[in-house]
Amino acid sequence: TAKSNLEKAVSEMAAASDEAAKAEAQIKVEANEALVKALE
Repeated sequence: TAKSNLEKAVSEMAAASDEAAKAEAQIKVEANEALVKALE
């Protein structure tokens, strides 16, 4: 689900060690937040 994907992306962002990984995870978080909002 969008919510579980969001939680996964948030934990990926927290675990990201370099800037590229952080940026990638940030994009996933924002995309999934938008999905969760759209589905509410």
